[in-house]
Amino acid sequence: MLLSSLPLAPPEPPPPARIPGMSYRPAFTHLVLLATADPGFAGRLLSDPARTAGSHRHFPIALSPGELALLQDLCAQAATADELLVALASCADAPEAAS
Repeated sequence: MLLSSLPLAPPEPPPPARIPGMSYRPAFTHLVLLATADPGFAGRLLSDPARTAGSHRHFPIALSPGELALLQDLCAQAATADELLVALASCADAPEAAS
């Protein structure tokens, strides 16, 4: 038969296993580390998150549109850089925030 000679599509590879302790949002973990090391970066991140995240001269961070929207929401809700760092760290570690 003609149908029996068609090649089968290869199976989908399984998603990579999550290593215990690995962040659900690595970009947010990197933002927290940079902001903790450089308080000036934290202040700039709070006032202009879209431009600041990708503007670090040594470690620019690319955010997906969803991550950028979440970052902007967190910045709008935070009154201080410390509050922003706590919120970012919580999002980086929360599985429900990674969806």
